[in-house]
Amino acid sequence: MTEDPKRKKPQIPIRKNEVIEELKLCDPLDKIILLSIGPKETSHLGVQKRALLISRILAVDSEAEPYKYGLYSETITEKLQNGRNEFFINRRNNKYLLTPEGLYAYQVLLERLKARDKKDIASFIETLHQIDEMDLLALAYHLFPESFKESEIKEIALRTIKRHKKKEFVRAKKEGEKIIIKVMA
Repeated sequence: MTEDPKRKKPQIPIRKNEVIEELKLCDPLDKIILLSIGPKETSHLGVQKRALLISRILAVDSEAEPYKYGLYSETITEKLQNGRNEFFINRRNNKYLLTPEGLYAYQVLLERLKARDKKDIASFIETLHQIDEMDLLALAYHLFPESFKESEIKEIALRTIKRHKKKEFVRAKKEGEKIIIKVMA
């Protein structure tokens, strides 16, 4: 994973034990949100789409429903705005950034996935943070056709999907309840 040169490498927080204790208080969707924000500042749309993808892969109900920009979870929005999450998350102008403690929690969560033989999921999450917002949006629409139901931007999503299908950057298919994703690097 390449680092943003403008951002300094995060300092490991002094309060590592407090981070571990706070993680114990987090529900599965709180942890999905931490994984969705990741190592760099991200928009609300980016958090929503990554959370949708990660929650489906990890079988956590995000309570997402069709909305203007595809599937949307009011629960995720409420959690992002909840003051209780300020230990891990900073919010600025509808963008989210993890605190040093949040970055440490993100790293801990990725390491836990890797330790549970879910290295492919951890790698996929890291890849999601390298995909630009429009491509992330298109991936969510492609994998979850119910996103089109109330969408006001379906034409934009379809154009982006079509562009990527020609490149075969991502191959995705559903097999029953499973989603099989191959990302060509």
